[in-house]
Amino acid sequence: MKLRPWLQLIRLPNLFTAAADIFAGYWLATQRVAISPQFIAGLITSMGLYAAGIIFNDIHDVEIDRAERPARPLPSGRISIRSAWRGAITIVVLSLAAALAAAHLSSCSIATKQTCPLAIVNSPIVYLWPALLVTILLYDFALKATILGPIAMGACRILNFTLGLALVPDRFTQFSLPLILVLAAFWLYVASLTYFGRDEAGQSSRGRLTLGFIGILLSLLVLGAVCITESDFNAFTSILWLALLIHLFRVCRRVIRTPSPAFMQYAMKTLILGIVVFDAVIASTAAGWTAGLCVLALLLPTIIFGRWLYST
Repeated sequence: MKLRPWLQLIRLPNLFTAAADIFAGYWLATQRVAISPQFIAGLITSMGLYAAGIIFNDIHDVEIDRAERPARPLPSGRISIRSAWRGAITIVVLSLAAALAAAHLSSCSIATKQTCPLAIVNSPIVYLWPALLVTILLYDFALKATILGPIAMGACRILNFTLGLALVPDRFTQFSLPLILVLAAFWLYVASLTYFGRDEAGQSSRGRLTLGFIGILLSLLVLGAVCITESDFNAFTSILWLALLIHLFRVCRRVIRTPSPAFMQYAMKTLILGIVVFDAVIASTAAGWTAGLCVLALLLPTIIFGRWLYST
């Protein structure tokens, strides 16, 4: 079995954006830079579901890809549809095992041995995992081409981010107004970039691009308003947010002016990378500049692998 087609199929560069959600969510819950066994299990859970979701997406879109992207692993025949199904299901099972391990580790870290089994059953991870899987499947097989597609994609990201929060069960239910606003901004950002890039392979309309851009801009403004004030105007958080805002503004404006496929694909790659920076702003707000810098470092493998493998 050749490795490269499988790495292309799962969009390896983008897996690190899923990991960034767990980093930011977990450190938002702990309020410090911390690595634990349940954190590692949470990373495996998240990245596994992301990889499986991408495979399901390409299985569903194989006929479209035969016309628009014939060089991809499934339409080119480098990976058979049957093998893709087997691979996706295997990854889902591995993700489930990791989720159960994360639930066990996180619950037992705050429970006694007598209450540990019951605590696992009541762990929010046990409910978030199937909710995220169902949302992914609904997006891939039913909602992607509808008006609900961007809404569902945004929901996938919020559930993934919340999975990081759920790794600390005693903090999971403490949903303050700033946290709700940040989650809403994150959902709006992902939903808007999904809408923005819906016609990525063809000629995008300026109306769609403008509406998507407005959503992206609004999400970034909400993120900045909450995170900068919550971090007491920390310089690192402020500069990181401002750099994200300026760069995405320039990239999106260029595409709106010249909506060519080449500019569009570059913009989508940039917006996807923006998810990592979005998470870094949140992490920096919650746990300081070290946390933000660690999340930001996830851009390195994303960019490096992105030069070798496509990410959109």
